Amino acid sequence: MPYSADNAPYFTIVALRGLRLQSGWGIWGDRTFQICDTSSVDRSSAETENWEMSRSKQKILRALGHLVKQRRTALGISQEELGMRANLDRTYISGVERGVRNPSLTAIASLASGLGTTVSNLLENLEIEAENIE
Repeated sequence: MPYSADNAPYFTIVALRGLRLQSGWGIWGDRTFQICDTSSVDRSSAETENWEMSRSKQKILRALGHLVKQRRTALGISQEELGMRANLDRTYISGVERGVRNPSLTAIASLASGLGTTVSNLLENLEIEAENIE
């Protein structure tokens, strides 16, 4: 649960489509919350930044997946074999290679180990590969 500067818990209230919340205070269970009016907030630049960051993240994940698959196929091993070597599930390997999984640092270290290389060697051309992705 997030906490404010005065160490009091706070909540984010999300308005459902068609439901209008007005500014003020409310009570939910034993907690008090404040509803803020955000109608004057310009979201266009924030939404553009989020979209661009999302697009950039997708490129990086797809590039990582390509590098993992490239090294795996060069070794002539299956996703299942890499999964056993890296102590990861085959479906997880598939997700990484397709760029739909965002592996943690420890998972990347396990992948590198399973591929017989180092993390730095595995990620050496990541930025270059990401630039080539449409």
